[in-house]
Amino acid sequence: MRVFLDFGALVLFDCVFGVAVVEGDRFKIYVVKGLALPFMKDFFSEAGCNFVSCEQQESTSVERFFPVRYIYDPVRGSEYFDWAVEDELLRGKNKDGDWVYSSNKAESRFAMHEYVGGCWLVFDRISHVHEVLDAYEANSELVIGRFEKDYVSSATSMLVGDRYFVEGVCMNDGKAGWGAWNIMSENFWLEIS
Repeated sequence: MRVFLDFGALVLFDCVFGVAVVEGDRFKIYVVKGLALPFMKDFFSEAGCNFVSCEQQESTSVERFFPVRYIYDPVRGSEYFDWAVEDELLRGKNKDGDWVYSSNKAESRFAMHEYVGGCWLVFDRISHVHEVLDAYEANSELVIGRFEKDYVSSATSMLVGDRYFVEGVCMNDGKAGWGAWNIMSENFWLEIS
């Protein structure tokens, strides 16, 4: 499903990215997990699905469209893929299948932000992409290699479109790294499988 929204509304700070690929004049980055969205509502038009920012009371929980959906609890360092809120207290099922209960409302509110993944950031009609990938040694922050690559559109020699910047942790083939992409593109959307 193609979803149109304002790129600036996306919170990419905690994202874990997978593979990045060029397909014709499109550049795509896979979001494994960690994408946060502000309060949004969805509506459908001839072009497809649209997400627009809104107030909390108007929100339609657009996170339901994503195949990866979870809450992260920073107090316990846990991700909950199944959760419930009862009397403003969060309870979530951890990776071992055990239910964990918040002890107070402040702790619950701190952990109640939902994250999504399993989607692509799609930049259409690119004129230029500069990609920098730093590969890390296993279980360390030691950079063992830097890879840089430029993708230039054959359709134009000018930089046209809007400028986008994406950076974050990359996990590809079990290897960790840091990726940064400077992108010039005429269109942007999310692609949810």
